[in-house]
Amino acid sequence: MSESQKQELEQYQATVKRQEAELVEVRQQLAKLSEIVDRQTDDMKQLNVEARFDIPTSFSEYFESLTQLVGSQEGQGQSPSV
Repeated sequence: MSESQKQELEQYQATVKRQEAELVEVRQQLAKLSEIVDRQTDDMKQLNVEARFDIPTSFSEYFESLTQLVGSQEGQGQSPSV
């Protein structure tokens, strides 16, 4: 194998190692984001249970329902989990 081929091979190996490290980092970030989405999904389910309301027909109804829920939690000394 010529010297230039050896150098090219070393460059490819370095690139592969760098990409493997990047992949590990991206997978870790994806796992964190998945946890956040799962928590937010659970929070939304809990809010729906607590509010005991059907899906509103408009955004204004939805916003009003959330405002009432947050207001009732603040009145009870709870911090909203939104």
